[in-house]
Formats: sequence, structure tokens, C-alpha cells
Amino acid sequence: MFRMFTHALAPDRRRFMLAAALLLTALSLTSPPLRAQNGEPALENGRPRGLPLDESGREKYNGGWTFAIDNDIFLPTENDYDYTGGFAFTFAGRRTAEWPWSLDPLVDRVEPLFFGRDAGAFNLHSQQIGLLAFTPDDLNNPAPIPDDRPYASLAFVAGSRTRVSHPLAPVDTTTVTLGLLGLGLAGALQRGIHKELDLTEVPEGWEHQISDGGELTARVAWMRQSLLSSNFQQHRYEYELKWARDLSLGYQTEAAVSLSVRWGRINTPWWSFTPDRVEYISQPAPVIGTSFRRDTREFYFWLGAKIRLRVYNAFLQGQFRDSIHEISSDDIEHAVGEAWIGATWQVTERHRLSYAIRYQTPELKHGQGDRNLIWGGIILSRDL
Repeated sequence: MFRMFTHALAPDRRRFMLAAALLLTALSLTSPPLRAQNGEPALENGRPRGLPLDESGREKYNGGWTFAIDNDIFLPTENDYDYTGGFAFTFAGRRTAEWPWSLDPLVDRVEPLFFGRDAGAFNLHSQQIGLLAFTPDDLNNPAPIPDDRPYASLAFVAGSRTRVSHPLAPVDTTTVTLGLLGLGLAGALQRGIHKELDLTEVPEGWEHQISDGGELTARVAWMRQSLLSSNFQQHRYEYELKWARDLSLGYQTEAAVSLSVRWGRINTPWWSFTPDRVEYISQPAPVIGTSFRRDTREFYFWLGAKIRLRVYNAFLQGQFRDSIHEISSDDIEHAVGEAWIGATWQVTERHRLSYAIRYQTPELKHGQGDRNLIWGGIILSRDL
């Protein structure tokens, strides 16, 4: 099924991306007027409902956690290349801004560059640590493969601040990521997993990954999401449609616009649903629990699409250090389309489990690397 889907899109991907870009642009320019959320007051004690507050009205000190893991094995395919996997732990709450290793001071410096200051907004904090890994198709080949993508990895920490001012107003998120390219950790983990599972393909080319041995890197990202339409709390099964635009500078430099929708039993604010905030792995975000109806557990489906206009990707092009295998700017795709579909289930009052399938158009223009990317992901969260 997945191969039929990707093969069908491959010959016409530029036409598909153009149509998607026109659709997203049209929707962004024709946002319908929004109604108040019927059935419940929009504000509570002068603040938007659904915020994770403690008894004193401040952001919860410990807002919960999220664990996200992506891998090819979460799909019924035999793929094991391109974005081959990653994982990330996210911690939420006021505590993440107070930790000695918090990136919130950096977030505070870069946030006004794009969004300005808003003293009346409520800030939600989160911090993430994680690891990403990228490989070519032929894992058993110990030599660089010129017409395929290079090995690459990133070990990182990311800090994020989400700014909420009104239930129906746009919500801004600023993220700062610091990391190390080229560590041996990703290769050691992948080799260990493949050997433990007794797989025939054991990756042999990690010694010539991008920035092998380690190189500092960073990324700053700003995102604004806006609600387009919703019938929230008007029916048992509800929908929310939103769009977002974001800018990223650093090891990935790009601008993007996205459209996403969720439908089902919804019990959390529209801005807490962030499948569009993904840079391969899900980005740090607040953990929002049951906020509106205590007698209803969430279960909803979601899908969306995104167009990225990419200027630079260090996972392909390398950074300041010379790498044995790099892809030139002329050989990478600067317009990349993305689509996703998934479901979220509130397993218990505090736990939510999500599963997603993500598709992306090729990142390379020629050779073996000119192929669609597809991977699966699982996300488990707990709010406190």
C-alpha cells in the first residue's frame, strides 16, 4: 500500500507540491471569521482555558513529559534508509526555564526578533533532548556512495516557549536547538540494534558521516499557528482546521507553510495539537491534559500537509568542517513537500498515545537518493 502511494506521487511530485502550495496559500489568505467556543466560556480567571496552571495561577512547575520515537520498523515496509530513526524526550513546565542547563535565556533573546514582546501573553516552557540518524540505502557498503545521501546524525538539546494570549488568537512558538553533528553514538546504536536483531544489513559507513567526530551546530525557529475553523464543543465529534507558517535558521534554513486538521473526540485546546511542528522528530511542546470535559477521553484522527522552501540542510551539505561525502546545493531539492496522517488516543486520564505515518518528497534531485521518504512514529505523553 505504502509503495503504491509513494510511486504514484513520485512522477508528479512537482505538480503535487505546486497544487498543495496554492491550496495552503489560498486558505491562509481567506481565513473565515471565528466563533467563540460554544458550550464553554473562552476565558477562565482572565486567561484562556486549557492552560496548565497550578493553584496560584502560574504555569505548572512540572507540566509532564513526552517520549517520541521514529523508525522505519513502524511501517509494513522494508525501508531502512534516509531518515532511518530518531527519539526525543520532552519535559514541560516552569521547571525547564529554571534548570541550570535551560535554553530559555537564549529563547528569550531571539523571540523578539520575529514576534516582538507581549507582556500580556502567557508563556509555556518545554525542553527536549534527542538523537537523529540518517543513512543511505546500501548499509553494507563501507565506502561513500556518491549518488546517495551521506550518513549523518545529530545529538541535541532544544528549548521552546509557546506564547498564548487569547483562545482564538494566533499562538507563537520560539525554539532554540543546540547540538553536535557527527558523534559516534548513532552509528553504535544502529549497529547494536541490527546485530541484536540478527539483521543481514549492518551499517558499515558511519566512519564517513557528516562532521565525523563531532561538530557544534545550532538552529533557531519561529512558528505562528492560527485557527481557521472549528466546531469545538458543539457536537460529540468535532473538528479543528488550522494553518501555520514558520522560519528556521541554522543547520536547517528554510521557510514553510502548513495546513492540518483533527477530527473526533477532542478535549484539549486547538493550539496544543502540533503535528506540523516536526523537523524529522517532533519538536518540544507543552504537555496539555484534559482541559474541558472530564467525562470524555480524547480519541481523534489527524492529517495535514506542509511545503518547505529549503535553503540549506547540514545533514546533506555538511557544515564548516570538510566531510568525506557531502551533497552540493545544486543537487538538493529546495522545495520539499510533506504529508502526514495519524491518530491520538487518551489511554488514561493522564496518558495519551499517538501513532503517525509521515511522507516527504525527495531531498535529492538525482541518483539513488532521488526517492520519497516515509517513516512511522509513536508518541507517548503524560501530563501532571
